[in-house]
Amino acid sequence: MLSKHPSVFNVRRSSVAVNDRAWDYDVFQQSEQELIHHAIDIFDERGLFSRYSIPMSTFCNFLTEIKNGYNSEAPYHNSYHAFDVLHVSYLLMTKCGADEYLESFNVLSILVAALAHDLGHDGYNNAFHQNTNSDHAVTYNGISILENYSAAYLFRILRKKECNIFARLSDEEMTKMRSRLIDLILDTDAKNHY
Repeated sequence: MLSKHPSVFNVRRSSVAVNDRAWDYDVFQQSEQELIHHAIDIFDERGLFSRYSIPMSTFCNFLTEIKNGYNSEAPYHNSYHAFDVLHVSYLLMTKCGADEYLESFNVLSILVAALAHDLGHDGYNNAFHQNTNSDHAVTYNGISILENYSAAYLFRILRKKECNIFARLSDEEMTKMRSRLIDLILDTDAKNHY
C-alpha cells in the first residue's frame, strides 16, 4: 500500500503549515497527496505518533484505507469531506483552546472519528434506508444506520494488521478507544440532536 504514497517519507514539514491552520483552508483545492500530508502533520503536531507508537507506514496504510472507504462518486460524503472534518476538528481543538482540556487519548479518538465518521456512506440518508428496508437498515435495526455502518467499517480496517494504528494500546485502552470512537461516530447522526 505504501508504494502509492512514496513521497510521504520524502517531503515532511515539522508542523502543520501556517496556511493550513486557517478556517479558509479548502480541501477541495488540495491533491490527495497534500491531504495525506496534512493529516500526517496534524497527528504529528499533536504528538500522537510518538505518544501511541504509531509507525508511519501503518498510519499511511490506515489513511489509504480510509480514503478508499469513501465513495469517490458521492457529491458530499466523499474522502474530501472526511479530510475537511479532520481539519475543522483540528482547528476547533487548537484555535478554540479545547486541546488544553483534552488528554492525548481524547485528541486521538476525535481525529480518527473525524476521518471515519462517514466511511462507506452510499449517498442516501438513514430515512431512505429505513423506508426501503435496506440491508443496512436490517443489520443495524434502523438505529443510526449509516453511522453504525461507518463505525463497523472503521473497525474492519483496524483489524488489518498493516492498518492497526492502535496496535500498541493495551486491551483496556482499546476497549475504551472503541467505545469512544463508536460514541463519536454515532453522535454524527443528526436525529440524535433534535
